[in-house]
Amino acid sequence: MWYISLNDSSLSPAALKVCNANQVYTLQGLLEIYRERDNFRILKGSAKGQIEELNAFCSEVLQYISAFLEGSEKPETAIVLKSKKNISSNLNIIQLKQRGLISNELYCALLANDIHDLKEMKAHYDRSSNNFLSLRNIGNRKNREAIELINSVKFDRDIKEPVDGAYQEDFSIRGDLIDRRILANLTDMWAGRLKEALVGHIQNLMESLPDNGKLAEALIELYRNPDAVKGVGESKAEVLREFLETCREIWEDPARQKAYRREYMLHLLKPFLSDETVEEELEELSVERPLQIIEFIIHHSRKIRKWDHYILDNLGRAGIFTYSLNLKYEEAATELADILQKEVTVGNIKTWTRRLREKLEVIIIELLNQVPEIKEQLKKEWPAGEDFVFIDEELTGRMNEDNGTQFNITFYDILFSSVFTEYESVYQLSNRGFDFLSYVRKEQIPDTERFRDFILSVRDITKRNSPNAYRTAVDDLLPDGVLHSGKELFIQIFLYRIEGEIGISDGVITFPPTREGHTRLIDLIVPILEEQGRAMHYNEIVEAFDRKYPDYRRHSFRALRDSMDVSDMTMSLGGSSNYYILSRWTDKYHIGSIKNLIIPQIEYINEPVHFYELLKTLEPNRPGLTEQGIKQTFNVLSGTVFRSHGEGFYSLMKNDVKTIKKYARIHKGLYNYIDQNRELVDSPEVLLKKMKEAFPEFMWIQLEYVLYKYRNSRPD
Repeated sequence: MWYISLNDSSLSPAALKVCNANQVYTLQGLLEIYRERDNFRILKGSAKGQIEELNAFCSEVLQYISAFLEGSEKPETAIVLKSKKNISSNLNIIQLKQRGLISNELYCALLANDIHDLKEMKAHYDRSSNNFLSLRNIGNRKNREAIELINSVKFDRDIKEPVDGAYQEDFSIRGDLIDRRILANLTDMWAGRLKEALVGHIQNLMESLPDNGKLAEALIELYRNPDAVKGVGESKAEVLREFLETCREIWEDPARQKAYRREYMLHLLKPFLSDETVEEELEELSVERPLQIIEFIIHHSRKIRKWDHYILDNLGRAGIFTYSLNLKYEEAATELADILQKEVTVGNIKTWTRRLREKLEVIIIELLNQVPEIKEQLKKEWPAGEDFVFIDEELTGRMNEDNGTQFNITFYDILFSSVFTEYESVYQLSNRGFDFLSYVRKEQIPDTERFRDFILSVRDITKRNSPNAYRTAVDDLLPDGVLHSGKELFIQIFLYRIEGEIGISDGVITFPPTREGHTRLIDLIVPILEEQGRAMHYNEIVEAFDRKYPDYRRHSFRALRDSMDVSDMTMSLGGSSNYYILSRWTDKYHIGSIKNLIIPQIEYINEPVHFYELLKTLEPNRPGLTEQGIKQTFNVLSGTVFRSHGEGFYSLMKNDVKTIKKYARIHKGLYNYIDQNRELVDSPEVLLKKMKEAFPEFMWIQLEYVLYKYRNSRPD
């Protein structure tokens, strides 16, 4: 009795759930907690009702045991324990122990006698006059326990009874109650237990029997004769019957259907979670509040890492929550380095930020595909279906309120684009230049690039500063061929969403004047770049701007950067660079990301290249390019774009260049040699020649790099 499984007791499902969640499976384990604490409030997830039930249960069991030992009459209210029956013969000793079906003493004794499953126990039982006393370490008590266990097992020979046994007497399924979707979902949930043959058989029945009445008859027959399916033995027959009984209960009981939906949702969402400990929290969520589920998955997704969460909470341009802060890249890099306890550069932050939206889109799309109910529920919320869709803050605000979430406009844009893939986001096309969400059905856009040019033109016009009204023809702003139809309607609605004062009449659009005599920021920045005649770092531009225009009050720290990013008069050198130039200087500088700069150089050389050779080649025409920046690019893309050959040499993966020789490792001896010949440091050609004679195993570029590092570290 001490080792009986709590599943064989009369405890309610709610109380059993609390016990299982706290890894308490046997009566012995429960009574030990009761005797030590005299209360079950310590159990995780226990509510008042379960605590009272467990206290009463243990109290009655102890009274029952006490009365039994004293030989007195057993209490009438004593708890009733179910007997073990129909235990599967396929269980091994470890499984019996885990389920509380055998004591720890019997478990150890069986293993000591090299008995590992019930069939081996049965074989010994039959050979030894129906007992286990011949085994080592088996006394009378353990012998009685083992005999009781064997007598409770239903071995394969027992299923060779006539098919008119007890199984067919009281089992039936009503065809009018069958829900094929529930049957398919439950089959998916039970796939691991039913195994392939039964799963395939049930799926074939659903496909070949469109009539629910005939399907019900087939399922009843399968319940009575599970061995009709090839490969189904006793253990799988029991699982199948349990499965079909569960299906019937769910179809007949609306309350069970609600519980099933939660169980199935948890089953579908488990692959997304990074930690199984959060599964209980997920059970409290409902498909009727889909944004809560999405928020939960984002917080606990195995794909969202620690630095991604930091970016979501602290960088407004990447954040998806209304509480996202608006830190600068430099501030974020410093703070995140402290959190992660490793070096984090501005380039890291920019790369992670750029990839984060793609990562979120993948997670949301996978989630919508995995749980179609979430997608269906969201579709009920959105005003989709027309060629042009506009979403205002009132709708997103209401959705946040209904779901208890705090998502911002960036998130809703990702979500709408994921739910309705047939639409193009104007918010994305405009580089998020507008503070509202609007979408155009993709089939309405014959040329996405021309449509994007139109969006950017409207953005530039609405953000200009001019004391005069601006008028333009609809055809000039949105010429033929940009949209298939609805051109004037789109213009009218779209422009109204931007600014209510914008008018459209007789094919002419009128933009109102803006602040009188206000000079555009870009018109103040360009002269600064012209005076310097070279690329300038953003911080340098800000300092020069403040000196030149001390009375000018910028509305934000990023105002100058935003102005230069939007204007066609200036441009960034690209990638992680914070340097800006005039657009007409492009022939003097290397433009683009570091990756796109170094790939052509490696392709041209067509053999492993040392990163210092790339730095020497590119740095004169790429201000701000550093050794660290090149190394970071190689580290991030190593194994995908670049192949490392060791000692700072890299090639392109696609070229499949093999290392011809093993490159010598740079060591302190090189620096010591330079120190001994420091009088030649200012004559690098002579010093490098002497170094090559002293260290012939090194490549010339390696020696140049060592000299470069020595000179940069030498005090002035």
